[in-house]
Amino acid sequence: MKRWPEALVVLQERRRRRTLQTVPERITQLIAECQAQGCSNI
Repeated sequence: MKRWPEALVVLQERRRRRTLQTVPERITQLIAECQAQGCSNI
């Protein structure tokens, strides 16, 4: 299997062009505050 390294390259995931979506910091803080008060189960 001389071409095994080439096959591994083909099987790898392609680079993603989009940036990953994230939750805004203020929303993360709000969820943490609600969890601390017991009014959130996220």
